[in-house]
Amino acid sequence: MKIAVPVCRNRIAPLFDVAAIFVLFEAQDAGSLPTQTGTIDSTDGDTTRVLIDAGVDTVLCGAISRYWQNRLNRLGIEVHGFLAGEIPVVAQTYWQEGPRGLARFAMPGWQHRGQGRQRRMRRNGGFMLQRLEEEIDHAAV
Repeated sequence: MKIAVPVCRNRIAPLFDVAAIFVLFEAQDAGSLPTQTGTIDSTDGDTTRVLIDAGVDTVLCGAISRYWQNRLNRLGIEVHGFLAGEIPVVAQTYWQEGPRGLARFAMPGWQHRGQGRQRRMRRNGGFMLQRLEEEIDHAAV
């Protein structure tokens, strides 16, 4: 399994869409922790090609547009966005605990309840509908 994380100042880059440098982690088997195997440079502007050529399975990133998330998902790359924190810690947590462990790294103001799922407020009772949806999601977990 290969994990790519966009980097900015030794932390997860706050916006995937403009990231140019990615740290690459690889884990050989379920019993080992992922180790940093290098970096990927996509300054030429073709991030998709660079990630595919590197054999990336999963991207852990900060904010990401719906366009990029859908594009990567269509190519078979799993995306976990809206994360913040120290890159090695986030990568190891993901490897050990899976997507549920990433909740503690959610960007401020973001409730990490799924991949890219957004809630729309409805005109009549939007706040209460949102709260009800969150309670149902929480009960299902």
